[in-house]
Amino acid sequence: MVLSKTYIKRRSLVDFFGLIVSGCLLLLFTICDFNLWFILAAAILILMWSLWSISNPLLAYGVIIFVWVNLFQRASIFIMPLEGYANRGSLYLGNIMLTVFLVSNFVKYLKSHKTVRIIKPSINTTIFLFPYLLFSILLPLLGILSGQWPLSYATTAIRNMQWILITVVAYLLCNKYSSSAVIRMTFKVLLFSCFMEVSYSVLQMVYVYVFPAQYPYLDKVFMETHPYDWLTFGRATGLTVNPNSLGLQGLVFMSLFFSSLLSGNYVNAWLRVFLGLASVWLIVSSGSRTAILTLFALLSFVAFIDLIKRQKLSLLRRIGLVATILTSGAITWALVSNMSDLLETRLYSAFVIPFQGFLSDPSFGMRVETWQAAFAYLYEHPFGSLVPPSYALQRAVDSYWVNVIVQGSAIYLLMFILFIAAVITLGVRSINNIEPMTRCAGYFLVLVVLVALVGGISMATFQDSIVIILLYEFIGITIYNESKTIRR
Repeated sequence: MVLSKTYIKRRSLVDFFGLIVSGCLLLLFTICDFNLWFILAAAILILMWSLWSISNPLLAYGVIIFVWVNLFQRASIFIMPLEGYANRGSLYLGNIMLTVFLVSNFVKYLKSHKTVRIIKPSINTTIFLFPYLLFSILLPLLGILSGQWPLSYATTAIRNMQWILITVVAYLLCNKYSSSAVIRMTFKVLLFSCFMEVSYSVLQMVYVYVFPAQYPYLDKVFMETHPYDWLTFGRATGLTVNPNSLGLQGLVFMSLFFSSLLSGNYVNAWLRVFLGLASVWLIVSSGSRTAILTLFALLSFVAFIDLIKRQKLSLLRRIGLVATILTSGAITWALVSNMSDLLETRLYSAFVIPFQGFLSDPSFGMRVETWQAAFAYLYEHPFGSLVPPSYALQRAVDSYWVNVIVQGSAIYLLMFILFIAAVITLGVRSINNIEPMTRCAGYFLVLVVLVALVGGISMATFQDSIVIILLYEFIGITIYNESKTIRR
């Protein structure tokens, strides 16, 4: 018993040290410039972090999730400009942590001489995942080999390789700790992320109201150290530095809120209330009209799922839930509108535009012009741009659907649709599981995908770091659960 207590205390101290190192890395990549001292400090901290990630892979992966969900753009160091779209040439802590995590644990595996038993999942489903993932890697490489694009665009293929690696990591962590442990850790990270985003977005709105034309310190540092930023005075961006990404975050947190309700998974009532109200605050304070309209689509999805699954939510409880969300949204609307004239205008237009016509909005009109330019490019290049259209056109293409079809023509779009169908199938199978935690993961995967599909009409949702890390992690988790079911 004494040895057990000593081990637990030592384990806690090691994990505390690892979290301190993680915090130092976040601070270093958030506020520092690229110089010799930065390189030296980063090298030492990354070495220590890699050693800690070997001792507790699950917690270290939780840190990676936190960075990808909240700080992927902010925790980056701009080194030198490269061809292509905004801030190319930056070094991202999220990418470094994931790479170091993979290399460190792979080396540990090789030295241990242990074998990892992997059970093959249902081929009928998973086979439809691979064409889209494979072509996401091959298309940019083909563009480079054809001489059409510079060698630096190969980073887009490397980035897409991470998608598969995230799925593999999630699968192996489930194999080591159990899927319930990985899901529980991820949901805890999301709850903590929600708290951090709300806290920082409130600070930003206070600055708008109390200190006009001034930005919080971290925002000022990002603007000074990066050639391009999405920070908009009057709209909350949270830690993500992009107001549209904050709106997408709010939708993801709302998906978690509904997943816990639909699955029957036990969650503390006060935590659930906080998650729901905080999600509404993030969506409204971001001023993202796409996120606001997608929220109504999400409510429709949840009502439909609840209807066909015949859950125990009574009619009165459903009405109360919707009324609470709408009321909290109205209160948040009134509050932030009083703080920011820009938010007041944007939030009002979110409900007026559908009636006046989307083309009446200048922002949407600019999106349509970009889409027309993208399709004009596709007409001249029938096989597509091969690299992401944002690189080919040197400007943002704010629609993932347009991105897919312009990059690889209708063939690539078909692969994407098959990929989405396979992912939703995996989620639905988890929903039918008897374990509440597994059901919650299934609902969460399905709702996040549906949110990304609807929001992807006018946002590049599937290229956002929060969707990437959670989508591919839960693909790995659901594949593992399906494999475990087959093995039984």
